[in-house]
Amino acid sequence: MRLKNNFYARCSSIGAILSEPKTKHPKTIYEDHVESLLSNRLKADQTSNKETATYKKLVAKIADMEAQTDLLKLNSEKLHLSKTCIEVIYDFIKEQPEFYGRSVNFRSKYTEKGNAMEDQSIGLAASYFGWGDVKKNTVRKYNDYLTGEADVVLAGSIEDIKNSWSQKTFPLFGTDIPIDGYGWQGQGYMELYDKPQFGLVYTLMDAPERMVDREARIKMYELELDDMEADLYDEVKESMTYSNFPLELRIKRYQLDRDHKCMDAVKYRVDDIRKFIEQL
Repeated sequence: MRLKNNFYARCSSIGAILSEPKTKHPKTIYEDHVESLLSNRLKADQTSNKETATYKKLVAKIADMEAQTDLLKLNSEKLHLSKTCIEVIYDFIKEQPEFYGRSVNFRSKYTEKGNAMEDQSIGLAASYFGWGDVKKNTVRKYNDYLTGEADVVLAGSIEDIKNSWSQKTFPLFGTDIPIDGYGWQGQGYMELYDKPQFGLVYTLMDAPERMVDREARIKMYELELDDMEADLYDEVKESMTYSNFPLELRIKRYQLDRDHKCMDAVKYRVDDIRKFIEQL
């Protein structure tokens, strides 16, 4: 398959494309098959009485295995990618102009709040951490194998802003960035923008009024009320308001330093994915 656009790993998908398959590698299956076939052949050669039912069953088994050998050898030369990685590839292909030419963006009330409060979250982080007057980055970058659009680009770091839905999803007590999640995304950003540090910032902001109104109406319908009661609305609004809490309970930053070596794995996997697409 020849696509007009080449595959580039989005920083947000690095963890997915590097995930390992849960099934045995076809090359290992082929090697085990050959070893078992040779063992059965040796057993058959060493059998003195070749008229027994056991020997004839063994010969039939060897014939079946020999018939499978060529196909297993052919499969052993194919790329072995995880189901998660293949899903990323298929999504990429569907987005290309040769197919549907559009992407499908996931939407939920959680992502809606994050998008709605993004500028305010960046402003809060800039004030709290002393970044100065910064704006959201809107320029997507590419290198030979990566693409990404970081939220905030500073002189010495890349900052990614996450707006938590509530105190339940706010990581008040966490200490590290998991490498298989945002850790890989951070390494990708540092590679793209050539920065020594990645910051993952979580904020806990008041929900927009329109979201408060919607959540209150959902609660009203759940309670089977005919009209919105002031007490109910105030209760919902209070549960979605956090500006009355100290900043220490509303903002948190994780830090990750750049690791040049880990990008080798990304380069090799992108090369494999491009070969995989050609083989489809």
